[in-house]
Order: sequence, then structure tokens, then C-alpha cells
Amino acid sequence: MKKSESATFRSIIYIISTFFVQGATVIFSPVYTRIMTPDENGYYSVYLSVVNMISIICGLQTHGSLLVKKNELDEDEYEKYCASVLVLSTVGYFVSILIIFLTGDVFADFLAVKKDYLFILASHAFGVYCINFAYAYFTACQKVVVYLVVSVLLTLGTFFLSVFFTFFCAPNYKYMGMYWGSAILYIGVGVIKWLKFMLPQRHALTMKYWRFCIDYSFPLIFHNLASLLLVQADRIMIKHMSNPGEAGIYSICYGMALPTSALWSAMNNAWKTDYFRKQYEGDIDYIRLHSRRYLKTYTLATMGYLMIFPEIVRIMLAKEYWEGIAFIPLIIVNCYFIFLYSFPANFEIVNKKTKGLSTITVFGATANIALNYFMIPRFGMTGAALATLAVQILIFIAHDILARYYIGQYHFKWSFYLCGIIPVLIGCAGSYLFMDHIWIRWGLAVVIGLLALHKLIKDKSLF
Repeated sequence: MKKSESATFRSIIYIISTFFVQGATVIFSPVYTRIMTPDENGYYSVYLSVVNMISIICGLQTHGSLLVKKNELDEDEYEKYCASVLVLSTVGYFVSILIIFLTGDVFADFLAVKKDYLFILASHAFGVYCINFAYAYFTACQKVVVYLVVSVLLTLGTFFLSVFFTFFCAPNYKYMGMYWGSAILYIGVGVIKWLKFMLPQRHALTMKYWRFCIDYSFPLIFHNLASLLLVQADRIMIKHMSNPGEAGIYSICYGMALPTSALWSAMNNAWKTDYFRKQYEGDIDYIRLHSRRYLKTYTLATMGYLMIFPEIVRIMLAKEYWEGIAFIPLIIVNCYFIFLYSFPANFEIVNKKTKGLSTITVFGATANIALNYFMIPRFGMTGAALATLAVQILIFIAHDILARYYIGQYHFKWSFYLCGIIPVLIGCAGSYLFMDHIWIRWGLAVVIGLLALHKLIKDKSLF
């Protein structure tokens, strides 16, 4: 297998790029927590949540079909497919603008911005979608180096431009500079990506793919929107049920758990291209062998991070954010259950059972909002973290039931999951038990690191 086609090589590239995209909160948190107050960070995090939600709706999630269609169409037809379904997303964008302006007062009050800014908000959201569409295309075509370059440059550009704009904002309104810096860059790059798909295929656009795309991708709107609500609803509810300051602390500290989430996202991007191909080929032995390796790699990484995160938080964040250390282990374990449910979820996607996938996620998002409603007033930020973790466990169980009993011929037994769940729960308990014993935690981290190194040497692969 060529190096460019190696799952391990792709994983390394995806890890680097995803670290910059999803790990930006951690990387740049020393700057963000010093130029903005917790209240301002709260407003900015809620703004980004709304942008991402609108992006999911207005784009109609057409990019969710790109990986599946890559295995079914020849190269020329695939390029036509990509451009044609992006037209469908563009229609969704214009409809979204109309809806936002009809309900403009609600959005403006919620985000603490003037109504005039809502066009920028909608365009920002569509720019985000066009870039995510390009990422999905790069993943399907295994253009990992292009994926890396675009993601790193975009993340760095957003950081520098946003910080630059904050210098022109009055005290307590620095978050407006962050709005503008992020919006301008994403709109600009989104337009460029849109044109790169459209111009070469402008005479070959067709609506014949729309029916399949709508049938396949429409349920993914609810799935991805509900997935985002699972992550974002707690901070939005903290802002309104408590105060923007706590929402800012929760959002920044939640981000400190994202190195494990970024690692999963990167490895999943690399893994699912091989998984989909091997599933079509019927090579179940390959899937089981490499899934076990994948599970071991991610489990060891999660356990290692559980041992060292308190010092990372204290180094990266201003002191007023340190109270978030108490709930970060719960978020890390939450990320682990997201990783676990990706196994049955990928099985559902490859079998084109996206309606069941969406139903489970919508149920989870609804349950999360309900639990947060009761937990936040009683336990504050820790209550929000507990609610999210409880719901992710339920979602994981529901996905396994769907894959195992409804679809059938699922690859994994429960013993497969338990090989990861038990060590991670022990690691979580250890992080709380030895929270004030740095040498014990870091000693355990070294042991875990040596085990991970031994595994990599033995397997010669992340998977």
C-alpha cells in the first residue's frame, strides 16, 4: 500500500489538522482568557454554537453523502455529483436567510447583537458549511495534505484576525471583534471553495442526484443538529439559567477535554474510509483486527490524558477558570463514549440507516436538555457535565441495539467495548482520587505512555 493511502499516514495528517481545528480552544485559550472576561467568552461561545447550528440546517448536510458516493461513482461523475448537491445546499442557504430575517428580533436578542448583523451571521454559517463540504470531499478523495494545509491556515488566520479586531472594540465588547474576525475569514474562504466546486462543473449540473441526496442526507440534519445540541445546549442553558460568566468558564474548560475528542475525530476520518471500503468488500476479519487496535490506541490515549490534564489547565488558563478542573474528567469520559458509539454509528451509515441514526441522536439531545434543566440549578457546571455523560451512555447503548438487533450481522460483541470502558472508568476514578498527588498521576501517565509505545512498536500501526 502506498504511503499516501496508508491509514496510519492519513491518521497522522488528520491528527495534526484536527488538533488545530478542534484544539484551537486549548491552543489559544491563554490568549482568549486574558483578552476577554468570562462573560465575553460566554457570549462568543454561544455565538459560535448558533453559527454551527445554522450551518447544519442551511447546508442540508449534503456533504454527508460524499464518502458513500465515492465508492459508487467514477471520477467524472463524482465531480458532477459534488457540484450538483452543493447547489442544493445553496438553495438551503437562501431559505435560511429568509427565515432568519423573519425571526430576526429573536436571534438578535439571543446573541446580544444588532439585527443588522444577522446577514453576516447567516453568511458565516454557510461559509462554515462550504468549508466542511470541502473537508468531506478531501476525506473521501484521501487528499490529506490539502486537508492539513487548509485547516491549519484557516485556524491560524481566524485566530490572528479575531484578536486583531478585538483591539478596536470597547471594554466588555471584545467578543464583537471575535465575531467579525471569524465571520470575515470563513465567508471569504467559503466563497472560494464554493467557486472551486461550481466553476469546473457549471455546464454539467443536474438535479438527478437530489432525490438520493435528500433521502440520505436529510436525516443527517437532525442527527448532526442533535449532536451539536448535545455538546452546546449545556453552555447555552448555563448562560440563561446562571450567567454568561459560568457559561464562559464551562465552555473554555470543556475545550480542555477536546484533545481526546480531536484525536478520535482525526482517527475516525482515517479509519472510516478503510472501514467503508472493507465493509463493501466483506472483509470482516480485517475490520475486527484493526478495530481492536484502534480501541487500544484510543483507550490508552484517554487514560493518559486523564492523568495529566490538571497541570495543562493550570498552565493554559487564567486562575478564574481553574474551578472547571472538577468536571473535566466527566467530559473526557463523555468523549470516550462518543468514540465508542462511532463503531455502531459507522455500521449504520454504511448500511444507509441514517433515519435510525438521527432518531437516536434527537432523543439524546432532548434528554440532555431535560436533564440539564434539573441538574444545572442543583449542581451547576458539574451537573451539566454529568447530564451530558449520562445521555452519551444511553446513546451508545441505543446505537448498539440498533446495529446488533435491527440491522443485524454487527461485528462486535460487548466484550469488545468492555476492554475499553473498564480501564477508562478506572482512569477517571484515579484522576479524582489522585487529583492532589501530581507525582502519582504523572507516574501512571509514564506507565501508560510506555504501554502505548509498546503497542505501536508491536502493531507498527495506530490501527
